[in-house]
Amino acid sequence: MTDRAMRAPRWLVWGSIGLITIGCLLRFSGLGQFLPWYDELATLQHIAVQSELDLTQLWQGREQVLADLWHSLSTKPQKTTWDMVTSLANHDAHHPPLYYLFVRAWADWFGNTIVSLRTATAIMGVILLASVFWLLRQLSQRPSLPWVGTVLVALSPLQILYAQEAREYVIWLIFFVLSSGFLARSLRHSTWPHWLLYGVTLTLNWYSHLLGGFVLLGHGLWVGVWLWRSGDRNWRRAIPWAIAAVGTLLAISPWIWVLYQVQTQSAASLAWLSQAGPPGIHRWAALRAFAATLWDNQPNLWASFPTATDVPCLLVTLWMIVALVGCWRSGEPLLKGFVLSAVAPFLLLVWLPAIVMDRTMASIIRYQFPLLLGMQVVLANWIVTTCEQITPKPVQEWPQPLSFYLFRWRWMPHCFAALLAILLLVANLNAARARSWQLSWWSKGGTVSVEIAKALKEIDRPLLVMTDIPGYSLSALALSHASDRLKSRGVTVWLAPSFQGLNWPDRPNTFLFSPSPDLRQAIEQRGQRLIPFGTSWWNLWRLQSAPPDRPVPDRPST
Repeated sequence: MTDRAMRAPRWLVWGSIGLITIGCLLRFSGLGQFLPWYDELATLQHIAVQSELDLTQLWQGREQVLADLWHSLSTKPQKTTWDMVTSLANHDAHHPPLYYLFVRAWADWFGNTIVSLRTATAIMGVILLASVFWLLRQLSQRPSLPWVGTVLVALSPLQILYAQEAREYVIWLIFFVLSSGFLARSLRHSTWPHWLLYGVTLTLNWYSHLLGGFVLLGHGLWVGVWLWRSGDRNWRRAIPWAIAAVGTLLAISPWIWVLYQVQTQSAASLAWLSQAGPPGIHRWAALRAFAATLWDNQPNLWASFPTATDVPCLLVTLWMIVALVGCWRSGEPLLKGFVLSAVAPFLLLVWLPAIVMDRTMASIIRYQFPLLLGMQVVLANWIVTTCEQITPKPVQEWPQPLSFYLFRWRWMPHCFAALLAILLLVANLNAARARSWQLSWWSKGGTVSVEIAKALKEIDRPLLVMTDIPGYSLSALALSHASDRLKSRGVTVWLAPSFQGLNWPDRPNTFLFSPSPDLRQAIEQRGQRLIPFGTSWWNLWRLQSAPPDRPVPDRPST
């Protein structure tokens, strides 16, 4: 088995190495182009162990330039790693700590900046490619499949996007791939060292993301089907897997207990995933996000629909479905088991219900990454199978009928693979061109902060007032980064620590960002009004002064 890769065609090996190299370089290109968004800023906050209370104490009571606000985050962590884990457990327990432990060690050496953390994730993205290659060697006896599958992952616009994000999704995929590979190896050669490595990687997978529990469920389905299709159906052969699963549950139980302790707060933090929008918007966004595995050229998934740009998305989805059916009908047993474990739990229990109910969860594709990787493996299997079905004939007299050149020509597999490689490169060039002039992308939470910063830049000396409500610091930091990138030095910000803190400077152009109901009521009591500014999803309001003939009540005491 050690020389299996050497039996792959030489042209395929060298071509794949070139394409994988391009994919690795793309993961490190433009790491600072996109503005950091709320989730990435939360990572920076946790690494620096700076809570909203800490930032409030730094910001409140004085007028500051909005573009300078983001400098408040410590570039070098000042507190201990245990402080970071405690902060994560208290405020974001639905994010397990493994990724944060890795990037904390990285930040100690290279600084707690967005480019630094994205570089660490890009390195993980390269490790993922090696892991995928190793996984496919465990799943298939065909020497071409690991090369083709790794190329598809390396040149996927979606995989490149999230390999440049300071979040935990890539490390989750790495341990999902490794645990699946060790499971395949254990099912083929059942030894205790293999099962031990499977249990360790499965535990690390769960400590990377809470949805790792669905990976355990999928692996259980894989083992059950494997036993059912075995000749003797001896269920005792599943005992090692059951022991590994129980060990994983025991290992993750401390963090589950932490999550249980703050379940109300975590449920409130995730409530937005079950929200509905305009009819059909999340279904179309889910289609566009799914197609981004091969084709991604629009900065906003939630734009008007359907459009002409959705045609490639429909074609990619149809291609994936055809490849999935073909894999299930003729794929190798271990390959089909992996696809079943990756696709079934996330499709049936997470993604499909959200699509049917048209909820936000449907369009948040990062929670379906194991499913997407399974579909990329399915597509690689379809490509390899198609090339193998093109059986060349010996060289004959020229010319030959057209059918000979289409189906039986000896160079047809080469031409087919070259065409697919060209299409992948074109898709990446198209995605790179579409992203090249953008400050944000749909994977970064949209362009709201950029739009607000651009609108405020056009106004004479605006004052932006923010109140100390949950999550306000991430919004403030996102707007600060956007203003800094746009070189907007004329916008100032004032933090009102409560609805009673109405003592901000008197400016003709005063705006309030996401005002609380209590603050709105206090402003109305002063005889002033809040007028919506911009689009509704900005949640930005312009303060209108009281009419001259109307007395203004005394300001509430602070």
